[in-house]
Amino acid sequence: MGPAVVLGGAGLALGVGAAAGTPVGLVLVAVAFGGFQAATVLADARLQRRIGDGGRATLTSVAGLATELTTVATFGVYALIASGHTHSTAFTILALPYLATALLLLTTTAGRRP
Repeated sequence: MGPAVVLGGAGLALGVGAAAGTPVGLVLVAVAFGGFQAATVLADARLQRRIGDGGRATLTSVAGLATELTTVATFGVYALIASGHTHSTAFTILALPYLATALLLLTTTAGRRP
């Protein structure tokens, strides 16, 4: 299963789970976070496979920094959204970038598969 499918499934689980506002919805949110972690592991493994030995440490450090900066920015966006809306609304809105990224990955990698 590719990262796009995992990411898309996790984004869908986050959006539906957050919007549901029920115990089952909370389980879907938990599944989503597991999916996001799995997608990160898959992306890191692909990055490691594509990098030559000489630049591996530098490139993985830069990728890790980009991930951390994106996470901090997401916390800020969450704070802005949640300050005027419910937490479920904030989570539902923040599922959209995951879905968009999955769609982008699916459409750009579909033509490159052997």
